[in-house]
This record gives sequence, C-alpha cells and structure tokens, in this order.
Amino acid sequence: MEMTNAEKLMFEMLSEIHETLKIKKGVNTKLLKEAIYSDNTWAIDWEMPGIIQDKKEENPPEVKYVVDVLDMWSFLEEGYTALTSEGNKELAAKAGIFGKNVKFTGFDKNNESKLYSIAYFLVNEMGRFQQFKGRELNSHLPTTGMYKRMLSIFLPIRKNLVGRTLSIDEMTEILNSMANPKE
Repeated sequence: MEMTNAEKLMFEMLSEIHETLKIKKGVNTKLLKEAIYSDNTWAIDWEMPGIIQDKKEENPPEVKYVVDVLDMWSFLEEGYTALTSEGNKELAAKAGIFGKNVKFTGFDKNNESKLYSIAYFLVNEMGRFQQFKGRELNSHLPTTGMYKRMLSIFLPIRKNLVGRTLSIDEMTEILNSMANPKE
C-alpha cells in the first residue's frame, strides 16, 4: 500500500488517539505504526485486509522476492534438520561447504537494506517465518545474486513439496548454486 505523507501522519495521529483511549479491540496500532515508520506499508494489507478498500494492490516485487527466499530457506533448514547422520555426511560430500550447517543468514543490512527491512518486519513484527525469529538476519555480505541463483532451482521444485521435505539431491542442487559461477 502506497501512502502519502499526509496519510501517514493521519494514521499516526489516529493511532495515538486509539492508544490514549485504551481501546482494546480494533486496529493493531503497534503494527500500523511500525509499518509506517519502517516503510513497510504493504504489511497493512497483509495484516488488516479490508481496512483500506481501494483497489487490491500487488505486493511490491521486493516483498515477493523476500518471501520466496524465506520460504526456500525454511524448506532447506527443515530438510537439513530431518537428515540422519548418514544423510548429513552425504549432503556434505555432495554440496561441500554449502552442505554443512545449512542455515539462513539473512540479507546485507548495508547494501540490501530494503530486503533486510522486509525480512525483519515479516519475522519480528508480523510473526511470519518464526523459525528465523531471534536471528541476526544481517548477512554482512550481499546475497541477491546467490539467492536468485538458488531460487531459479527452488521455485520449480516448490510446487511439488506438499507434504514432504526436500530430498538430498534437491538440497544439493540448490545449495551448490550458491557458488559464484564467475569463480
């Protein structure tokens, strides 16, 4: 949801009135204010559908991308956790360093600040992807090229993941795509 500065000010003022009157039901003013302050106003449509009855806006492309990345890493971590010790050894043999300690490290807060902000908001403000709650989420290095390579392999697989985890071969293919092809 795109908001003008005047709309943001009005929402903030109405939120303050709502909180001052100690209204228990209704709008989640904390989330509303955090969405405005962090420029994640798309989250208002997610968490409060029907509040704004304008035209239905598509999610910004960055939000879709971050959700896809978080979803991919959810499946990777779940698959990795489900492996036996033999499975861990097989994955490490097939994926090398990428197959050891499979864990989402986030987005670069300096160079990918918008992506970091979206991920942080989804996890810590909206309660989505709770397996990442409490993590730093700052990778300290750019991730976009790597995650795009990984997603190009994961997204076609995702539609067949209902009721199952990733196989070792699927994880291997996704994880091996982390390597920079220029090296």
